[in-house]
Amino acid sequence: EYRHRYLLGATYRIDGSSRFSKNNRYIGFPSLSAGWRLSEESFLKNASWIDEIKLRGSIGFSGNNSASSYYGSQGQYILNNNNLSYAGVQILQMAQPENPNLKWERTRSVDAGLDVSLWAGRLKITADYYERRIKDMILPSAIPLYQGWTLQPQNIGDMVNNGVELM
Repeated sequence: EYRHRYLLGATYRIDGSSRFSKNNRYIGFPSLSAGWRLSEESFLKNASWIDEIKLRGSIGFSGNNSASSYYGSQGQYILNNNNLSYAGVQILQMAQPENPNLKWERTRSVDAGLDVSLWAGRLKITADYYERRIKDMILPSAIPLYQGWTLQPQNIGDMVNNGVELM
């Protein structure tokens, strides 16, 4: 905060998950927020009916690893009965194919808003525009049946939510 007018905040965090291969295990998530209290500027400071007028905005990134099964990037094997051979003979069979390219789902959130308080708090208005964009969603994807299975988790989905909120 500078002169009770200008607001700025920033963070950076690194997350890691054993659900992904070593090349995609760690990812950084930055965020930035800023605000401007217009009501503290000299051209509005003496208006007694204005308590606060503030413009604000933010952008931040986060991730999701829970959409992937444990060790979803690694091949998995099971012991299975061999129906083509003698009864009781078990074979080692692949249960899940390896996907070393599987990575974190990433979310970008953007928000821009206006906060207004007038006449000693008798009237308060908040307006927000938001957008949330998810990239690389982990979803089961069909793969060729000749590989011995039909689905594999892959980063194939994208989604956007946005809107306006008024209070």
